[in-house]
Amino acid sequence: MFFSLLAGAQLSAAPLRGASMVPADLEYLEDAGQSIPFERVQDLRFTPVPSAKPSFGYSSSVYWLRFSLESEGQKEVWIELVSLIDSIEMYAASPSGGIVRLSTGRMQPLGTRPVAHRNFVFPLTLEE
Repeated sequence: MFFSLLAGAQLSAAPLRGASMVPADLEYLEDAGQSIPFERVQDLRFTPVPSAKPSFGYSSSVYWLRFSLESEGQKEVWIELVSLIDSIEMYAASPSGGIVRLSTGRMQPLGTRPVAHRNFVFPLTLEE
């Protein structure tokens, strides 16, 4: 799972209900030039996020986030980003073997959000 976040990014992740959960294997890559495409970023070295509450402050950099999810009996998972993020691109492996790309952000119409919510919510279906 990859997320690309642009500008004004102060990130925290939390479920819609219950306690906050940040994936243990969450890693990031800063793209200060805003120029690394998804096809190339997959092969680059990421850095583990040093905190259970990641925050990158306000920046003009693109931050790539990478983590994995396992079903553990759950088929549906919701990823929620709690922040004022100008641009978000999510890339996830689909059950059919391809890549699903979703694009939204606070500078885009509300209709680009997969879920009409004040935060950025991405519903995902996991393979069992």
